[in-house]
Amino acid sequence: MSLPYMPFYVGDYLRDTRHLTTEQHGAYLLLIMEYWAKGSLPDDDTQLARIVGMSPKKWKNVRQVVQAFFHDGWHHKRIDAELEKASSKTEKRRTAANVRWQKAQGDSRLRLVNE
Repeated sequence: MSLPYMPFYVGDYLRDTRHLTTEQHGAYLLLIMEYWAKGSLPDDDTQLARIVGMSPKKWKNVRQVVQAFFHDGWHHKRIDAELEKASSKTEKRRTAANVRWQKAQGDSRLRLVNE
């Protein structure tokens, strides 16, 4: 599922990340954006370094600090919750649209029969 936007709570982000360097912020933000777009992150340092645009050596230096924001490897509690919320909202909208479409189709058929 491709979502058009990712909710970003600036106050929450800043509260949790004030201790990061600029480079660590960049890596973390790129990882959460990739996670949002793909639904997960690879558990592979070469791929993670590529995602954050760093050499493997540079990635090795920031990995531990950035990984502290993730759990069970590279899972992110907040993004998982937001993805679930977005998926649920999308499904509710899809169901409502299908109900409206079916009702409209039923009304059209009814009109044709009555004409």
